[in-house]
Amino acid sequence: MLATRTFSLADQRLFARASGDFNPMHMDPLAARRTPAGAPVVHGMHVFLWALESLLQACRPPTRLAAMKATFKSFVYLDRPVELELVTRDERHMKARVHADGMPVVNLTLQLGGMTESAHEVAQAAPELRLPSTPEDHDFESTAGLSGWLALGDAPAELARALPNAIASIGSQRVAALARLSAIVGMVCPGLHSIFSEFSLKLMHDEPARRAIGFRTLHADERFRLVTMAIGGAGFAGEARCFVRRAPVAPPEANAFASLVLHDEFAKTVALIVGGSRGLGAVTANLIAAGGGKVVITYANGREDALGLQRDIEAEHGAGTCRAIALDVQREVAPQLRGATLPEIDQLYYFATPHIYRPHAALVDPSLFEEFVRYYVFGFCETVRAIGAHSAGRPLAILYPSSVFVERAPKHLTEYAMAKSAGEQLCKALALAEPRLHVVCERLPAMRTDQTAGVLPVEDAQPAPIMLRLIRSMRKPTP
Repeated sequence: MLATRTFSLADQRLFARASGDFNPMHMDPLAARRTPAGAPVVHGMHVFLWALESLLQACRPPTRLAAMKATFKSFVYLDRPVELELVTRDERHMKARVHADGMPVVNLTLQLGGMTESAHEVAQAAPELRLPSTPEDHDFESTAGLSGWLALGDAPAELARALPNAIASIGSQRVAALARLSAIVGMVCPGLHSIFSEFSLKLMHDEPARRAIGFRTLHADERFRLVTMAIGGAGFAGEARCFVRRAPVAPPEANAFASLVLHDEFAKTVALIVGGSRGLGAVTANLIAAGGGKVVITYANGREDALGLQRDIEAEHGAGTCRAIALDVQREVAPQLRGATLPEIDQLYYFATPHIYRPHAALVDPSLFEEFVRYYVFGFCETVRAIGAHSAGRPLAILYPSSVFVERAPKHLTEYAMAKSAGEQLCKALALAEPRLHVVCERLPAMRTDQTAGVLPVEDAQPAPIMLRLIRSMRKPTP
């Protein structure tokens, strides 16, 4: 291992200013949670530049570079340590790998030697573009015809001080161009929904025609949503590849549910929907409100999502049909629920969840399992107790959504499946201990949500019919 590093939010902001890449997957926790990453991730080019600097620092004497290649295999999260490993080195190549959580996240290859003699311009006639303040939101088809140039920015002094060996080896202009490549992918093409996959660049000896780096789309493969671009200028020529992930799942509109339910079939129902601001929770809230019931939806982070859902439901079904409150099930639940009309609640739907898919090398990650258990077992139990303490012995119907993954967990979902299985056992214990509780626990199939909306299409079930069947199974039990 040559070096270790933990990227902070301050590092993230510094690189965003240096590169011009302010893609919300890197900068906005709420937007990032609606992507396959689930949380803000480090810019791939930032990780590469740190690795390049560390490799060059370890080289004695200083090394001349002829070409470089990087493959971004997985996300790097903030405040998580990464390690740089030198894999092989000979007279012509250096190969290295960056690890996080025991998994390879970036593979690097540096070709040693002299630069290519003739410069290569990607597209002389392509327009010079102004770096957008927000990422371009291209549909996949439109990426096929994109090209342009971005002028290089002036790297902040802090970034220049962090990369002295890289600047000494390839020059400050090429370092700035590598940073700007991040902005091409994250802000221009593909832009908003991009995931950088890899690049391969040769270093050019001749002075470029302009202080800019350009791109031209060579191929857009819709099967894999993969865009291949030619890259040139600022002393480089080569290619970059990136995936275009699918847009986040749009929140349901309240007027889309009226035809599915009878207008009064859930009348007199007051439901607490934990994690109700998006996904299955939002679908459940809309169905109950469309059937004449009232809902209290909770959110941990997505306040604007929850308030937007409340406005939509109330506009469709009347004032007082929906209320949004904050609730973090990892903290003591009862004080947070005070004043939430708990004595009136007769149904509980529990959709609280962290980000689920987090690859790691270990067979089982204890800290990840503990986090899932806090959500799916202890948080659930605390919520049931908090409602029961204020319900004066009234019957309470509970829906605990488990998962088909309990039966056969895909790779990297072992901890999730184990915690959900523990939640199922808790449901059985609650039903035995409290006769007034009507506990519905069902293993749900995979349904398209923010966490499953990735690059490739997923065969999944439609949530509204499934949730409607479960809501109807929540008939109030007799005392």
